Amino acid sequence: MSRLTPLIQLDILSKFPFEIVIHIFSYLDLDSLLEISLVCPSWYTLVNKDVIWESLFLSRGWTHDIQSIPVTRTTGHRTQSKLYPSVPWKRMYQTRYRLEHRWRHLQCAVRMFPSKDTDAHLQGIYCCQLDALQLVTGSKDRTIKVWDWSGRCKRTLTGHSGSVLCLVYDQRVLVTGSSDHTLIVADMETDEVLSKLVGHEESVLSVQFVDKEKVISSSKDKTLRVWELKTGECVQILHGHRAAVNTVQCQYPYVVSGSGDRTLKMWSLNTGECVRTFYGHHRGVACIEYKQSTIVSGSSDHMVKVWNASTGECLHTLIGHTQLVRTLQFDISRNLIVSGSYDGQVKLWDLSKGELIGDLPKIGDKRIIHLKFDTTKIVCCSNFNKLVIYDFAN
Repeated sequence: MSRLTPLIQLDILSKFPFEIVIHIFSYLDLDSLLEISLVCPSWYTLVNKDVIWESLFLSRGWTHDIQSIPVTRTTGHRTQSKLYPSVPWKRMYQTRYRLEHRWRHLQCAVRMFPSKDTDAHLQGIYCCQLDALQLVTGSKDRTIKVWDWSGRCKRTLTGHSGSVLCLVYDQRVLVTGSSDHTLIVADMETDEVLSKLVGHEESVLSVQFVDKEKVISSSKDKTLRVWELKTGECVQILHGHRAAVNTVQCQYPYVVSGSGDRTLKMWSLNTGECVRTFYGHHRGVACIEYKQSTIVSGSSDHMVKVWNASTGECLHTLIGHTQLVRTLQFDISRNLIVSGSYDGQVKLWDLSKGELIGDLPKIGDKRIIHLKFDTTKIVCCSNFNKLVIYDFAN
């Protein structure tokens, strides 16, 4: 027996190079890693290496907002980073895992933004966009406000003579569309107006970047227009919808639009032609999002539909809202759809299954007009002059 014991208790992983062991562990899921960490002290030590948790974190399709922290790589028995000496991947994974658990179990704090009335919009908020540092809103009061996350209004921009119905920004420019039929392009840092895009004959309902040099807008005048940002020139007009084009999304060279004529259309910007029409909604299409090969749409028929962008097939029809589905967003890596409706309800759905996860608390009688979410929160615009934030990190 004494001869057999060393053979039975052999730690086979100790016979392999460290890099091979780490590579093997990278194929394991969370439950398996936790199980093998109990085998012996040396395996516990291996499982707690940051490179293991980095692999597990990235395998979930998760990203982080700390741009200065690059992906670490293994060198010998240590992990090292050129820009950041010690990335806490295990802690990052644990935090993100808890966050996702809260989303799936609808565990969040609800608050109004801003908390004070001093800098609030004077009327309803129609659109917003957010990032880690700031929030930008557009309102019926004809202004655009830039906020920090403490609730302080940093800047208020004016220029439109009608309601601000849509906006999009990057590090360089802010582009806003209005019921005054125009779009305004402003410098994101200085607020200087760079150009005014004139051509639509009715309200501008949606705007998206095509690339760094162009944007595409949709309008109540039934058209979509592509604009050069530098010159303000309209370089392409897409005709085909029979009613207002309420929403547009772009993955160059393809664009998907949704219209009051009950259809979605996919266009090629290379040819200017409609390459596919999606039928299925019984009333007008109010909102869409288009990512990779998936399109999700919301409609006045109270339904949310998930489509295969390549084939036009409707994969799921999500039923639950009782009024117009005015806004939505989805995240493929998180398998999540969030939709907002004139019924005042914000719903979370499982993207792949097409099933309802649950409803978030309803706040008063407000209509949900627009929403955006990130890793920690959902920001909702309504016909009220403040935003509703569902905070899963708090």
